[in-house]
Amino acid sequence: MRTPHTAPSVTNGCAYATEGVTVDENAKNKAAGKAKEMLGKVTGNDRMKAEGKTDQAKGKVGGATDDARAKAEGVRDSLRDDDR
Repeated sequence: MRTPHTAPSVTNGCAYATEGVTVDENAKNKAAGKAKEMLGKVTGNDRMKAEGKTDQAKGKVGGATDDARAKAEGVRDSLRDDDR
């Protein structure tokens, strides 16, 4: 099992991610979504299975957004360093 993704940026001790959702919440969405999907499969509940897939997608999108933001901040910071 993969470990939770660490925060790409920290401001005043608070990690920021997509629309106020922390990175831990993205990981939680993925884990809860997987659990819902499995429960839906076992019980034959197609709606719960679909909700689980949706929750997983939310977590993945949030994680991808966090990664992109971290890379952009790194580029910005390196450009600032070059200007000095």
